[in-house]
Amino acid sequence: MSENKEFQPEVSRHTGEYRKTVKSISKSDDSSFEQVIIRLVEGREEANDKETFISQYLDMVINMASHYSSKGVAVDELISEGNLSLVVTANNLSHGILDINKCNNIRKACDELVRDNIRKSLVGMIDEQYKSEGDLNYALAKANLVYEAANTLAEELCRVPNVNELSEYTHIPVEEIEEIIRFAGPALPIAEEDKI
Repeated sequence: MSENKEFQPEVSRHTGEYRKTVKSISKSDDSSFEQVIIRLVEGREEANDKETFISQYLDMVINMASHYSSKGVAVDELISEGNLSLVVTANNLSHGILDINKCNNIRKACDELVRDNIRKSLVGMIDEQYKSEGDLNYALAKANLVYEAANTLAEELCRVPNVNELSEYTHIPVEEIEEIIRFAGPALPIAEEDKI
């Protein structure tokens, strides 16, 4: 816990410095930027077009990452994920992800596309984080169930239960019980012949 408190100010300082750097980057005016978008979409990329495209949206990434930071993922990680999404979007513009022939306002359509891609990327990262935490919580809950079952069976049987007895009692397959035993080690009261 104390390591996290020590690490947090460094993350915040880094994010603050990054915000300052992004704010110092000059942005293209709308008509110039629209020409960059058109060249990228048509596959006629000029030097620095992708960099211009990406730098135009770095503020959006920071704002969106800050918005989603309350979901349990560090702002720095969200910013990295959002920036990666920008690079992917810039690289894919020439692959038909934005049809400029159907756009009344190319800049607005591009803004919406980028916002959507960043959002999908950030939400995907957050979902993955929750899934990882959920998987860990599920594994711990299952290990706790086996531990409690082993103690209960030990009291009922007046001896340490074996893997098959635990499997029958918990309705967890023997293979999973064996995996939990490997994970938990000597903390589980299991008959010696069954220990892995």
